[in-house]
Amino acid sequence: MDNEIGLDGWLLYFKTKVDLHENEWKFLSAVHIPEVAQLEQLRCGPKEKFLENARELMRERMQYILAMDTQLRLCRNEAKKYTEKYSEDPRCKSLEQLCGELHRISAGVMFCYNQVEEFLQKTLSPDEYEGLRKDIINDILLAGKIARGDV
Repeated sequence: MDNEIGLDGWLLYFKTKVDLHENEWKFLSAVHIPEVAQLEQLRCGPKEKFLENARELMRERMQYILAMDTQLRLCRNEAKKYTEKYSEDPRCKSLEQLCGELHRISAGVMFCYNQVEEFLQKTLSPDEYEGLRKDIINDILLAGKIARGDV
């Protein structure tokens, strides 16, 4: 039995991903634009609450970067593999176009996250910002170690 996903399977998979992430982008665009205003209001309140929200937004951004990077690499690798194998098949071009759509969507979503990140960089002290950033990186590295069974 062949466990390989065929070209049609990858086309369906990445078409679904594009549709899903397109909707995610619309949602995040609507949510993150007011989030900067909400963070501005939180900045005037208790510092711990503000830092907690900042940490969560920074973690969400990092998780998105990692997840989309994985999806984009998978899409590009499969597109390259099938283009080399079936260079004349128009479905290969469709798969490459889906990879381009995923990249376009991820850039749009990252624009939303980057607006929040820029606000936090300007608002937090350098020590607070770097401390949060390091905490998030360490959490992600620990999660990777746990997933691999290294801990």
